[in-house]
Amino acid sequence: MRPPRGVSFFRDARQWFGTMQFDVIFDVGANVGQSAHIFSDECPRAAIYCFEPVQRAFAELQRNVSYLPNVRTFKLAMGAARGEADMHVDTETALSSMVVQMPGSVVERALVSTLDGFCDENRINQIDFLKIDAEGSDVDVLRGARAMLAGGRMRFIQVEASFYDNNPRFLRVDRFSEFLGDYGYEAFGIYDQMPHPTGRPTVAYMNAVFVHRALLKEPLWR
Repeated sequence: MRPPRGVSFFRDARQWFGTMQFDVIFDVGANVGQSAHIFSDECPRAAIYCFEPVQRAFAELQRNVSYLPNVRTFKLAMGAARGEADMHVDTETALSSMVVQMPGSVVERALVSTLDGFCDENRINQIDFLKIDAEGSDVDVLRGARAMLAGGRMRFIQVEASFYDNNPRFLRVDRFSEFLGDYGYEAFGIYDQMPHPTGRPTVAYMNAVFVHRALLKEPLWR
């Protein structure tokens, strides 16, 4: 009997695809390194690239991953185009956003790159797992990766998504399905379901993972 789906992405990936190697992992919106530690534990041989634009979070990120030789840190935001942008920095740095301005947040100027540009400059041909936590800017991050997407050079992509229209921090999951579907991606799994903050028995948001069809042996429908 197979274990329940949707608890651990890496367990699910290895269950369905065998001893799959994750050689390159991108953590966009790394905050203070919470995900980087999980990635390093699960894939100790992977090169892990962490991107975090907020100064306070970046400094803590550097401290938290300093003992992990496979993790590299970059004080960058990722977006649809290169340039600079205002980050609305919240007291809780994980909630900092280029889209959402919380009461009491302060503006911090951030350098913005694109995934396509970064990969070209660093000669990275393939990303095995891309995690995006951009607080409402996830689609813009993907727009900056059109060349990587068109070439099928990202195997798995994780985004934060919801089922609602009225939360700018978490875009509807169907927007990602439509956007990524045009590049040959299908839904692989739903992880980290978060309850509604009002106490309603509904899912507020979750991490949705998409897989490129090149990894799938079966046709779409039989």
